[in-house]
Amino acid sequence: MDGSAESLHAAQWAADEPLLRGPALRVAVADQWSGAAPAPAAPAREQHRWADRVLAGTASDVSKHHPGLTAATVRLSGRPAPELAARAAEAELLVLGSRGLGRVRGFLVGPVGLATIGATGQPVVLVRGTGPPHDERAVPHHGLRRDVVVGVDIHHACDALLAFAFEEAALRGCALRAVHGWSLPPVVRDAGALAAAERDMGPDIARRLTDMLLPRRER
Repeated sequence: MDGSAESLHAAQWAADEPLLRGPALRVAVADQWSGAAPAPAAPAREQHRWADRVLAGTASDVSKHHPGLTAATVRLSGRPAPELAARAAEAELLVLGSRGLGRVRGFLVGPVGLATIGATGQPVVLVRGTGPPHDERAVPHHGLRRDVVVGVDIHHACDALLAFAFEEAALRGCALRAVHGWSLPPVVRDAGALAAAERDMGPDIARRLTDMLLPRRER
């Protein structure tokens, strides 16, 4: 949490996850956040008071909308990326807010988000919210059984990625869609050559993708 509307959307999304996974929810604030947090020059006591207010408000909000869920809170002293990464190592997911730029343009991840993603080996969920935090239209609802899409690089091992994608689809009772993007040779310049390249390369790519998915599909 950093006190922003985006992090409130992330907390709302994360509070639904225990319905599927079972573990507890932990809400964290690293009190060196910038942006919604007090100015960096603010005294440490003021920083701590601000962090405690964010934590208490979030925990209260979670309890109000999820009566059976207790949200543990923790104030982290230090830079957000390494502190959150350390906590993520003890959890199944790390959930962060992401400022939305529209349906097509996707996500805007700030330097803190990018640094945090780079610092952890655990799955990171970026939640984009576009309305009031508790508007049912603001955040994709777990009750909607939309497909899980996983991007697969057939040239590199991605066992952890596929394991996560299959598990997510199983938890949500939805389909898993695997996608591999590939580029045509730069010498392709006309429609005939394009069709020939697709005809020659496509079957091998499809076979390799199928082979990567087969062991987990059989399970």
